[in-house]
Amino acid sequence: MTLRRRNLRALGVILAAALVVRLLYFWTIKDYRIDRIPQAFTASDMNANLNWAQEIAAGDWLGVHPYHPYNDWMQKIAPKEKWYEWWGGEQVFQQAPLYPYFLASIFSLLGPQVDFAIFLQLLLGVAQCGLIYGIARRLFGSKVAAASGLIAAVYAPFIFFQGVLLRDSLLTTLELAAFYGFVRVRRTRRSTDAIFTGLSVGLAVLCKPTAALLALGFAIWMFLEKRERLEFRSALGITILGATCFVILPLVSRNLSLGLGPLSISNRAAEAMIIANAKGGHTMVLKVPDSLGAIMEKTGGRPLAVASETLKTWDGDWGNFILFQLGKIKALFASQEVDNNANFYFGLDVSPVLAACIPFSFIFPFAIIGFFARRGTGAAHAILLYFVLLLLPGLLLSTPLARYRLSFVGLCIIAAVLGVKEFYLALRQHEFGRVTLMVAALAGLIVLHQTYLSPDSDPLVKAQLVRPQEYLFVSAAFEEEQDFARAIEMMHLIERRAHERPDFEKLRRFVRKKRGELSLAWALKSATEEQGAIVRVKLADAEQDLLLAEETGSALYQVGAMFIALGEKDRGKELIDAHLAAHPDSPHREQAAQILEKYFPNEGSESAAEASQ
Repeated sequence: MTLRRRNLRALGVILAAALVVRLLYFWTIKDYRIDRIPQAFTASDMNANLNWAQEIAAGDWLGVHPYHPYNDWMQKIAPKEKWYEWWGGEQVFQQAPLYPYFLASIFSLLGPQVDFAIFLQLLLGVAQCGLIYGIARRLFGSKVAAASGLIAAVYAPFIFFQGVLLRDSLLTTLELAAFYGFVRVRRTRRSTDAIFTGLSVGLAVLCKPTAALLALGFAIWMFLEKRERLEFRSALGITILGATCFVILPLVSRNLSLGLGPLSISNRAAEAMIIANAKGGHTMVLKVPDSLGAIMEKTGGRPLAVASETLKTWDGDWGNFILFQLGKIKALFASQEVDNNANFYFGLDVSPVLAACIPFSFIFPFAIIGFFARRGTGAAHAILLYFVLLLLPGLLLSTPLARYRLSFVGLCIIAAVLGVKEFYLALRQHEFGRVTLMVAALAGLIVLHQTYLSPDSDPLVKAQLVRPQEYLFVSAAFEEEQDFARAIEMMHLIERRAHERPDFEKLRRFVRKKRGELSLAWALKSATEEQGAIVRVKLADAEQDLLLAEETGSALYQVGAMFIALGEKDRGKELIDAHLAAHPDSPHREQAAQILEKYFPNEGSESAAEASQ
């Protein structure tokens, strides 16, 4: 079999494996009403993307009236009209527009079904594995490429973020395509590959403006790499830049037609700069500094002025500023998937497929060794590290959330395979001193990753790691469908995660109260269907949860009334008495008096009178 056929077979296996895993993942999550989450989670980018895409699909393809969220934190700072002023006008896009237009195209062709969009994104995610394979093969050979592609096929965060309505998976595909195109340009020196690279970068810029650094970085590399005449190398670099500019021409035309600045891609740059770099922010969580409103008002949202005022918040304390920036590098390598929009751990809880896949903690220690393992691959290693360098400014200028690092992790996967290869070669060649050193390094890196690079001690980070919103939205969807068993299942999952949150007791009481109410609703439904055994079991569950939650409201009264109707009069009376004692003005007091008078006549009128007071 020729080398080309072996490579094609390996690529086919990788793509097939990636496809099967993603189909299985979609099959496990589709029944958890994932299409409801973007609509219900109104403070999320998923909700903004959905609403914006729906407006585009409804006819606003030019973006004359682009969607702008106005969330709670924004309302606390300024009126919406003031935000428009800071953004440079209402017609400036909220974010780089490619992803909402991508969604709008899906909605126009297939209907406004979130499930379809998620399914297509998972299919597109298969391409990421092929691109990682292609990058690795051209830099390090077929064996490294095959291993890298297979790891990418089963890397859990890739799969999860491909299944949510966020731009980051599309951006990752485009950035990896740009890297793949560039390694081809270096090998083939063909203008067609340079055009492909530039087009990929241009689309990535329309997904997130910081991707423009890739085009500039590629052009600089071509200019400095002394393999051919300067004129030829410069022509390839200019071709990459030209193709990039060609892609963004429609945006420039649109902006000029609306009287905006030609390169007005997004209005988020100023806010992101302040949130990620001002004193009072956070290195891992999107925490809005108190200075944001004042800086926006003083600068009018002008990027250079915003950067200057943001630095001034540190009052010359450059030591702590540097430590703050180093904290972002720590966040980049964090062992947990910290994100403000999509809860990776919800995905782990509802999908056994995702739970069986590879986490970042498996990649990290081998990747660090691989980045420094240069046995016979010096030039290729330099390119891999250069790709990382091109991604870092965009990552560190903002808060490096888990979904922002996906392209970076794609490169880390290749480095991790190189680390494993280095260990294998040292072992095969009986370099036991080197093997011992690498084992010690691996052990140290694993400990480092699970301790110093684990943000568990930070309450703000914990609150993001175990956020209950997704569970509650899915539970509400099941409750609406009267599928109380699955609604209660979501409450159990929250409680299992709740011990990891700083407000554990508060959250646990809330979960138990809600679970008690769901059990009561299940009992009421079963009563209408004359399922007596289920009624008693669910009433007992409701009683237990409501009492543990110290909840004495209407739900407890209803449980008591149903127990009395089922013949457990003393048990029911105790619950009704507890409700009336805690709520003397209860709207149920007259009905309670009638129930007590009917079922407890031997106690005279005293109980009824007390209940009616």
